[in-house]
Amino acid sequence: MAGGPMRQPAVLAALATCNLAVTFGFQWLPVMALGVGASTDAFFVSNLVPQLVLAVIGANLTSVLTPQLSTHEGVRFSTTAWTFAYGLAAAAVLVNGLLWVAAPLWVSWVAPGFDASTLALTLDLVRIQLVGSACSMLLMATWAAAYARHQFVRVETTGILAGLVGLLVAWVLMPSHGVHAIAWSLVLRAVLQVVFLVPALGPVQRLDWQAAGGPAALQRLTPLMAGALYYRADPIVERVLASFAPPGQLSILNLGQQAYGAATQIVTRALINPMMPGLARSAAARAWAEFAATVRRRLVLVLALAVGGWLLLAAAGRPVMAAVFARWLDPGEIALLHAVLIALAGVGAGGVAGQVLTVGFYAYGNTVTPTRVGVIGFTLGILLKAAGFWWGGIVGLAVATSISYVGNACAHLLLLRRDVAAQARRVEVPGP
Repeated sequence: MAGGPMRQPAVLAALATCNLAVTFGFQWLPVMALGVGASTDAFFVSNLVPQLVLAVIGANLTSVLTPQLSTHEGVRFSTTAWTFAYGLAAAAVLVNGLLWVAAPLWVSWVAPGFDASTLALTLDLVRIQLVGSACSMLLMATWAAAYARHQFVRVETTGILAGLVGLLVAWVLMPSHGVHAIAWSLVLRAVLQVVFLVPALGPVQRLDWQAAGGPAALQRLTPLMAGALYYRADPIVERVLASFAPPGQLSILNLGQQAYGAATQIVTRALINPMMPGLARSAAARAWAEFAATVRRRLVLVLALAVGGWLLLAAAGRPVMAAVFARWLDPGEIALLHAVLIALAGVGAGGVAGQVLTVGFYAYGNTVTPTRVGVIGFTLGILLKAAGFWWGGIVGLAVATSISYVGNACAHLLLLRRDVAAQARRVEVPGP
């Protein structure tokens, strides 16, 4: 189809926007129904550990498995995809099951500023969210298979459909079940997404660890997951600090971070994920000039979008938010939310830049460097965020988070440029 390559990013951006709007609906629905307060604080904290599990295991597997599957076809593709799906399913049951049993021990540690009733509600919600986390881990394998097959549109459309069904169920049950309805609807959404995307794995195959390239994938995943287990706990640090803020402010911070997270996901799905298979092939062919040019062009594009979006938010965000959210937030809460969004500027720019650069590392199998950057950045960020919260409450915490994101992105940029230059020098150049 003429214009197809130009149209795909626009189509994916539109679909990703719809998908993330549905996702944001799950965050906004309890605020609409209950206002910001202890129950919404409990709900947002209950997301933390399940999201950490997904970030450490599921999302990292997608980043490693997608480039690997991009070079496979036929039975080998299906064998690889199903083998990792089996492994993820087993890991999901084990990890989330252990967290479910041990939840009474660690929930109070995650939110030390909560009172007893809020902690009890958080515990209930966490256990529900862990059921959804188990399903979402398996979803990562289906995403990787779909991305490797260039089925980006399918991923987005099935996500929208599953999300709309879950949101409808939450809306119906919210009056009688409160925030528990939101938690269970998220489980339903994850289950439906897996069902919709299982065909991307191909015909069912037996587990074959060697044929699937399991040892090589495990070699790449081990440093990635080991480091991520540490530095992906970043949101927990932020929630621990924010739990000491007045009731409702943790929810305000979460809404601001969710807004940037949604924007980052739109950019990632429309402009970053589609370049993963091509980068993997460029790296395999040792076409490093082409590799570097692709990363550079995409980096400039996503940064331009991030800066432009922040300028628009700074200029027109406050009156627009007052008009849209006045029914659910009072003027002081709207002012605080706008201040948090402005302070999180670096999360937007550093987040999308970091996504482009880490995809570049993963495309040629380097999972060690991004992990080292993440570990060092997280360690320094703990002190920075504690100081920021002490200095300016949740707004100060947002500023510190921005600085941390930008610093990590700069480190990734310098190290990727060094690595690609070194790889290019190793390529033999034939004589004249």
